[in-house]
This record gives sequence, structure tokens and C-alpha cells, in this order.
Amino acid sequence: MQSKEIQTQEKPSQEKPSKRPAQVSGLRINSRRIHPRLKSGVRFWRSDITRQLHIGTRFSNFLLPDQIGELEIESALVELSKGQASNRPEQQVLYSILENLSLIDDEYTEINYQYRSEESRDIASSIRRSVAQESFLSRMRIESDGISRCVGIRDGGARKILQRREFAIQINGTGRIAIALLGTLMASGFDLCEVADDVTVRAKDVIGGCIGKKDIGISLNLKLDELSMDASLYPEPRQFSKKPDLIISIGSPLPERLEYWNRHRIPQLFLDFDNSGEIRIGPYVEPGSGACYNCLNIAEIERGRPLLSAVRSALGHDQSKPSSGELDVAAALATFAAATLALAVAEIADTGSSKFHGRTALFSTLQFLEPQITSWERSPRCSCNWI
Repeated sequence: MQSKEIQTQEKPSQEKPSKRPAQVSGLRINSRRIHPRLKSGVRFWRSDITRQLHIGTRFSNFLLPDQIGELEIESALVELSKGQASNRPEQQVLYSILENLSLIDDEYTEINYQYRSEESRDIASSIRRSVAQESFLSRMRIESDGISRCVGIRDGGARKILQRREFAIQINGTGRIAIALLGTLMASGFDLCEVADDVTVRAKDVIGGCIGKKDIGISLNLKLDELSMDASLYPEPRQFSKKPDLIISIGSPLPERLEYWNRHRIPQLFLDFDNSGEIRIGPYVEPGSGACYNCLNIAEIERGRPLLSAVRSALGHDQSKPSSGELDVAAALATFAAATLALAVAEIADTGSSKFHGRTALFSTLQFLEPQITSWERSPRCSCNWI
């Protein structure tokens, strides 16, 4: 790994817009400005060999100069790590550099705890916390720290995680990918998750962690209720009571459902497979913008490839029944697919965009490190042009 040399050219300061509190689950998200501080997991050190000053993480770090003007950088970083910020011009130049590298925070967001009638505000600042509050705060910090280095994050990621409670997701399709995905999304802060079809858990759905042999024969919705209590990031999961913000379609969707999603302009993220060793994730579709799922079907027909629905029909799978057939994905690949989908959902919810917009990635048990990336154009023969 090579460290990256950074420039110390001074940039004009920019006014930072204030953030308005957002309403989430009956609690207001309150943020306030604080003195700059290093993000969680960010540290600085000198190389034992070169004696150069590094800052960042073990796997991703940058080189810093020893001085900016009269400012000793290492001493300034020591003060910064202790929360002792300064308004000296040279110090502001350093802060600007670190901010551009997403290495510092200058906002603090309260994390509130609510369970039934119990409500505690800003538990991170509380001296005394219950075991339940400590457990929730620990998981919350892990999730927020995981996105703290993303562009635009200034409060360690807490606000984005809290806002996920308002992002509603409907999963169209069943099987082990759907079940693993539900548990991962709930643990990541997405409370409002539902499956469109209530089916019975089958032997082929068994996958480590979420579904075991003891669950065979029970209702999938019943298992979803159990997952929401066991896996949810929050002590009291919310109930699904709004129009979906995102549809996740696993397998080929029914034409009438696809038409309904497009007509109501509900964004969609797709995953397809026709054998146990390959999955195709994408595209992410915003109706009226870019290629839709039908555009891919038309393009594949023009290229002489069979549609996945046609392949499944040839194998004897009834496409009108989401639970029909014994086809599913190998356990390791299914878990990998669920994790990849969860990361894509988090990107959509947190940023409003997706790397899968107009693109698909084909993964397999043989090529899981080098997926085949394909970009798709909107077809002039697709009805989505009139949406």
C-alpha cells in the first residue's frame, strides 16, 4: 500500500450550512457544532523507517508535511486529538486539509433511546447508562463509524443512521437471499422492511444465522417479526406503514408488478439468478431516468441471450408463483449477495444515488473478486420512455 502525498495550499474558508432537525420516529434529530476532532479510527504516526508523518487508518493513510508555515503539524494533531482546537490561520489550513480528506468531524448528533414509555435523550453524554442502553449505543457507534469517512459526513455518521428508520423497503421475492438481506438491513438501522409475498419457509431457505432447520414450515412473515425483534438496531422496531421508498426485486418480477412500480415511480434495485453459482445485481432504476428492467430484457433479446424468466420456464418453474421451484443460490454466494445488496441500499438511502444506476454486476463462485460490470442504455422500444 502506498500512502498519498497531500498538498498544503491554502484554500478560502467556506460557510458551512446549518442543518435543520429532521423528524424521525417521533424524535427530533438534534445536531450542534463542536470543535474539530479526528474521526473514530483515525490516528497519526511517524514511520519507523522514513520518519514521515502519516494520518489515516492502517489500510488507507496520507502523508503530511512536518510544517505549514510556522505550525508544527504533529503538535497540532496532538492538540486536535485532545479536543483542543485553535483559530490560528495555519491551524485552519490544517483543518481544511483534514476535512477534505474526511478525517475530522465538527458536528455532534444526539443519540436518543426509546423503549415503550422509557425515553432517554443524548445517552452518549450520560454518565450512567442501563445495560440495554449501553448495548444499543455500542451497536449504533459501530454502524455510524462504518460510514463516518463517507463524503459529507461531519458528525461521525449518526444522523444518517438515524434517518434510515424512515426509509421503507419492500422485498419482492423469497428465498435465502431475501431472508439474509432482511436480517442485515434491520441490523444496519432499516426498521421499515417487509416482504411482498408471505410464503412458508422451506428446507432450501436454510442459511446460517437467520434461518435454521427449526424454522422449516413456518410463515415467512412470522419469521420477519422474529427477525425484527432479534436483529433490529433499535430496542423497539417500527411497523411498516408507508409507501416503499425502494423495491428490492429478487428474481424476475411479475410484469404487472413492474408496471405498477414504474407507474408510481417507486425506485427499484434488482437481483437475478438462473443457477446456484451466479448472481447479477442491478440495475438500480429510478423510473423515468435511465434504463429500466425491461430495457435490459430487450437488450438481451437483441443480443440473442435467453431471458432469465424463459430459462426458468424451460426448467419447469411457474413464474406466477414466487415460491415455486427448488432453484436458489449457494449459501456462501447468497450471503455475499445479501451483504452487497445491503451496502447498495445503504448508499441509496444515505446519498440518494447508486453505483448500480444503469449498471449490473455479475458475480459467481469462481469470479467473486472480479465481477463482470455491464452498463445499459435506455431502449427506444421500451414503454419506460413514456413514464
